[in-house]
Amino acid sequence: MKKIKIILTFFFAIYFRSKAQIQAAAARPKVINPAESVDYYPELVAQKAAEIEAEIIATNAVIRRKLLTFFKMNRGKDVRGLIILTIMYVKRFPIKWSDFNDFVVPATAYLDANKVRLQLIIADLDTLLALINDPATGWVFVYGKITNSSTNAKNWRDRRDILRNEIVLIMNTMEDGIRQALLTPEDRIALHLPEANHTHTPVIKMPVAPNLSMETMTHLQHILRLKNPLTPDSDAMPDGQHIIMEYFVGPAGMTEDKIDFSNARTITTFLYGVAFDATQAGQTIYYRVCYENRRGKRSVWSATLPQVIA
Repeated sequence: MKKIKIILTFFFAIYFRSKAQIQAAAARPKVINPAESVDYYPELVAQKAAEIEAEIIATNAVIRRKLLTFFKMNRGKDVRGLIILTIMYVKRFPIKWSDFNDFVVPATAYLDANKVRLQLIIADLDTLLALINDPATGWVFVYGKITNSSTNAKNWRDRRDILRNEIVLIMNTMEDGIRQALLTPEDRIALHLPEANHTHTPVIKMPVAPNLSMETMTHLQHILRLKNPLTPDSDAMPDGQHIIMEYFVGPAGMTEDKIDFSNARTITTFLYGVAFDATQAGQTIYYRVCYENRRGKRSVWSATLPQVIA
């Protein structure tokens, strides 16, 4: 009897300790900060996301079915972390900074080495090479500053955020122009360009505009945060959508009807950096954003966000 009591005591001690660890892990924030790693999340969620990653070559429909099955099995449980991690793995450009670096630097070298065969526009390639390799302002230089603990300052992190947006924009522009017939299986692996899924899925016109707010404001730099108001607990972009941002720089206090919005930019991330030159300091920039789906159908525009350029 005494042995049974000891065994039961040992069993319950392990059970409640494990339960407490799982609850503590589940209590961690679920919203992804780009600087955080997957290791921040509970092991079960990371393991499940890794299983989905192994099937990334399958169609989106297969992934959706797998998620739906998992959600039904875990009805009532908080699995938001899985949703976010799945989006991380599915996105072409990794969110984790080290993974992003490990992708864009070799991918840029690959594009440069195969520019003739892929019939790239040389001006676009030169822009990308400068963004990656410029010895004073390029990604390799800036990322090196951040990975060195003695030089990991906020101004370098802000510059990193802006560089990411510029690199994503130019790489998407370049690779959208590559004829599909020119791409080999090796190209698709090196450039994270899976073959298109020809199963047609209807994409809705978003009924709302993105929420637009200022994340950080430093000297001649703004970092904007964009969020789907229909899914406030997630930073994911709605399926089949991207964001169009327009802006105008002018004097303070302009009314809506006097603002000549232009300079349209395509945004695919929830954080977006804008850099200014010294001549614009003291002026006001007026931002507005909307969703646009793959068919070019746009949502309503957001409210205008005016911000001083410091």
